[in-house]
Amino acid sequence: MAYPFFRRLKNERENLVRMKRTYLLLLGLGLYLSLQAGGIAWSQVTERVSVDSAGAEGNNASSA
Repeated sequence: MAYPFFRRLKNERENLVRMKRTYLLLLGLGLYLSLQAGGIAWSQVTERVSVDSAGAEGNNASSA
């Protein structure tokens, strides 16, 4: 009689472990993708700043 109860507990424990593993996987994937997107955005910002400063220097050099 007690066997199905323990079996159900084992299944619930396995489900919790599976859900926790899935949650951590999705959390890690989301963190990885947000870091990638942030890195791409930051590289575009720094590239734009370097182009702007190079353009300003070029204009100053041509006008001098």
